[in-house]
Amino acid sequence: MKSVLAVILLFAFSSCRNITYETILIPKGYTGDVIIIFNQKGKVKRKFEGKHKVYEIPKDGILLTEFKDEGKGFAYVDYFYVDSHGHRTKLDKYSIRNHEHEGLGVYGGTIGVLGNNELPYYLFYVGNKRDYLNEDKLQGQNELYNKIKLKTGVDF
Repeated sequence: MKSVLAVILLFAFSSCRNITYETILIPKGYTGDVIIIFNQKGKVKRKFEGKHKVYEIPKDGILLTEFKDEGKGFAYVDYFYVDSHGHRTKLDKYSIRNHEHEGLGVYGGTIGVLGNNELPYYLFYVGNKRDYLNEDKLQGQNELYNKIKLKTGVDF
């Protein structure tokens, strides 16, 4: 039995060879959807802190980055609010199934592609659980997609 478990664990860990470390910096006080759009040549240059990829989210919540969409493997992601002086405050990531936490944090997390595979993205929400689950959120996402179309020039 132990050897079967060892083989399963070995297979699981060997399939996750691509491990990345990411730091996402969000303007202090920002709430709403955040979307990182990858493979955008001539946009925000790649930045690292040690082995961590750094994503500095602009005030509109839409980051166009030159980082490639890895798409495979496992990512350790740290989320921070950052103020005008560069001071960071860690934001925790929560599941909507966590019934005990209602406050500020990062919720959701979707990886996908917009516009005929032209815009690979990572989308998440910063705020409280009540607002994340708000029925009017769909209207906010439609506005987000319109802003993305304007910023990228890609219609989808």
